[in-house]
Amino acid sequence: MKRRQLLANSSAALSAALVGSGVATAPSVGAVTRSRSAPLPDETVAARIRLFGPEHVDLRSGALPEGRVVFSWLSKSSFAAAVCGRLLYLDTYITRLETQRGRTPLVIADLVDARPDAILLGHDHGDHADNAAYIAARTGATVYASEETCGVMVSDLARMKADPAIQSDRRRRIAPDTVVRTVPVTTAASAPEPRW
Repeated sequence: MKRRQLLANSSAALSAALVGSGVATAPSVGAVTRSRSAPLPDETVAARIRLFGPEHVDLRSGALPEGRVVFSWLSKSSFAAAVCGRLLYLDTYITRLETQRGRTPLVIADLVDARPDAILLGHDHGDHADNAAYIAARTGATVYASEETCGVMVSDLARMKADPAIQSDRRRRIAPDTVVRTVPVTTAASAPEPRW
């Protein structure tokens, strides 16, 4: 897996303004509020190391770098970004839905175990938004997307809650009171005004 580290001060400042504003860090309904200084579970530390490499993760606490931005390619058009100590996913599609590592270096469990703070979706096609509702439901991550895509996330969660294959599996089960917190970034049927 190739990793590219970006150390531009302007990128870090912009990211800090975006993430540090509180918009992307508000806890989700049903999510466990966690202290950023408290050590994370072993599976979270291991998943973050798989995403970013040991040089970008505190091996004891699982904390991500506070003073820089680090991107890691996940699959197809999906990326993980460590932004000033927060974990964001830019799309959540993983090529070939594997349950064990082998042909693919990551599995969906890795994306859940890494405990993202937010998920940003380009649009709701499967090759971008697949797995987003599941990851958000399991982790409390907030999903930022178009209004239509936010609606799809809510529908996906309802479908998964009714799926006996998911609900009968102790590790993948979703509690009945779980909600996916979404933040629409556009209004329904809106189009940006031309700027030229």
